[in-house]
Amino acid sequence: MLLWRDFLQAMSTDDEAVVINKEAADNLKLSDPIGAKLNGINNAGDKQVVIGVVDNIHFQTSKEKIMPVIFYLRSWCASRIVVRFNTENTAGIISFLDEEWKKLNTDTRFEYRFVDEKFSSLYNSERKMGVLISVFTGIAIIIASVGLLGLISITLQMRTKDIGIRKVLGASTADVTAMVVKEYIYIIAFAGLLAVPIVYYFMGGWLDKFIYKEGISFWMFAAGIGIVLFIAIAAILSQIIRAASVNPVDSLKYE
Repeated sequence: MLLWRDFLQAMSTDDEAVVINKEAADNLKLSDPIGAKLNGINNAGDKQVVIGVVDNIHFQTSKEKIMPVIFYLRSWCASRIVVRFNTENTAGIISFLDEEWKKLNTDTRFEYRFVDEKFSSLYNSERKMGVLISVFTGIAIIIASVGLLGLISITLQMRTKDIGIRKVLGASTADVTAMVVKEYIYIIAFAGLLAVPIVYYFMGGWLDKFIYKEGISFWMFAAGIGIVLFIAIAAILSQIIRAASVNPVDSLKYE
């Protein structure tokens, strides 16, 4: 809150008073807004006196720019009431508000909405897209892992003799494992580096739709490549350790 006072029932002049947000003060170029007079709003009077300036409130999606807002108190045009309450007894409070509303206005049906649900609905499309991306990413990881396991299995079968000779010449299981893992790490890291500019381009284009957004950080790409490498190394180790542990005599006698 920057500088303000609330509307007061005891102040009859508050029927022609307004509270503005900082964006409105900036747009109106009011260096000292308190006490400034604005042109009439909704035929409420010739001039409206600014009694306060509040922080900007974003009541739309992040795709929309924060707009100048003017709050005013007009008994003749009140159609909505905002109520803040403890949610421990929501049903009871709604019933109470319904009864009080009927006392004030018997011609209009009592209707209510929750502010948090209203704001949450603004991002339904982004939320659905996030779920779809997560699902298809999971499917892609599973397919890629199965394909990697198959590729490693075929590669090891083709290199059975090579591994056996290395074991005979004194190479340990760790040496053979490191040799094969290093080959695949280079391939996966190269693929990750190729994917980074593509992802950055498309993600940047999507984020450009939002006026208020977080930037794309390097650690996001590093974390993604790290996760892929971890899955790949786990898949490689599950195959290579078993192949490297075979007695080299058994590997060579059929070659």
